[in-house]
Amino acid sequence: MVIPRIPVGRTIEMGIDFLVEHCSFATRAFSHVLDTGLRFVQTAMLSLPPWVFILAIGLITWRLTKSKRIGLFSIAGLLLILNMGLWKATCQHHSTCYRSNRYGSNDRNSYRYSGCHE
Repeated sequence: MVIPRIPVGRTIEMGIDFLVEHCSFATRAFSHVLDTGLRFVQTAMLSLPPWVFILAIGLITWRLTKSKRIGLFSIAGLLLILNMGLWKATCQHHSTCYRSNRYGSNDRNSYRYSGCHE
C-alpha cells in the first residue's frame, strides 16, 4: 500500500510567497522593530564584559522561565562560546545575517542562499 505524500513543503512555500507579495509592509515593520532590538543586544554583548552579559542572560532566563536548569544551561552555552574564542564572531555574525537578509525585502531567496543560515 502506497501512502500519498502530504505536500507540506509546497504549501509552506506558497504561504511564504503570499506573505512576501501581500504583506511586505507588515514584515518590514516587524523587521524594523526586530532590527532595533538586535542592535541593542549586539551593542550590549560587545560593550559589556562577556561574563557580565552571560550572568545577566542567565538571571533573565531563570526569572522568565522559572527554571534554574534553563538558566544554567544558557550560562553554560554562552560560556562555551566564550571559551572557544567565538564571542565577538557570534555577536557580529547573527546580527549581520539578519540585517542583510530580512524577509521584508521582496526577495525571499536572499536569506536561503546567503550562507548565514548554516
